[in-house]
Amino acid sequence: MLAVRKAAPALAAGCPVVLKPSSRTPLCAIAFAECVEAAGIPAGVFQLVLGNARMIAEEFLANPLCRKISFTGSTEVGRELIRGAAQSIKPLSLELGGLAPLFVFEDCDLDKAVQETLIAKFRNTGQSCIAANCIYVQRSIHDAFLSRFVAGVEKLKTGSGLDAGVDIGPLISRQALDGALEQIADAVRRGGKLVCGGKKLAGASGYFWSRPSSMERMKLPCACRKRPLRLSRPSPFSIRKPKRSVTPIAPTTAERLCHDARYRAHLPPLGTDRGGNAGHQ
Repeated sequence: MLAVRKAAPALAAGCPVVLKPSSRTPLCAIAFAECVEAAGIPAGVFQLVLGNARMIAEEFLANPLCRKISFTGSTEVGRELIRGAAQSIKPLSLELGGLAPLFVFEDCDLDKAVQETLIAKFRNTGQSCIAANCIYVQRSIHDAFLSRFVAGVEKLKTGSGLDAGVDIGPLISRQALDGALEQIADAVRRGGKLVCGGKKLAGASGYFWSRPSSMERMKLPCACRKRPLRLSRPSPFSIRKPKRSVTPIAPTTAERLCHDARYRAHLPPLGTDRGGNAGHQ
């Protein structure tokens, strides 16, 4: 989706495109390139390059034939691109890491809100740059929302994405799975309440699967503590999927929480993905 969204307007404007996908997700980009070729776009107008991300990025930055770079990924890599682009004042379009809060208020259609929240968090197994990271629910409907949300999470079926009826497929790597499970354990040690899931799926033939989970009463300001909760640190493409933070809020605190979310998204550790080039490029 990201590659199509970036390439389509450039091609429509008559601009050649060179796509460098994440080294973790090359197959989707290859399939996209095959579709472009099948559509009859002239050879050379759309090109796909795979390889060392740093070397390719340096070529994009230094080569005057590259007139603009669009990047979706970590804040850390985004800073490097800004520094490199400053030499030639090369235009950049950047979508970087941060905090994505979701707010639910008492005047909502509760069942619809729960359903939309499940989609916002768990689409693509939670490995999406637009996935919700923290859920804030108005105090008056907190308990009702939480019970419905947990029931929805528990109904999600985990397994191979090629099997019918599966909602949650594999995480992208063992590192992603181990990191997610460690973040859950870390949050529990520091006072978070695990209300469902939290363990690797028993009997799975691969080591990628984990059962979707929900965690209650995680506080947004935890990243400012001397020893911040790992739950608040970013992971590549929302791989922290197996945890949900469902926190009750009073109506008068919503504006402050929104401001805090925007502000803290640009502060370490929330604004810095130490995973490097985890995102699409």
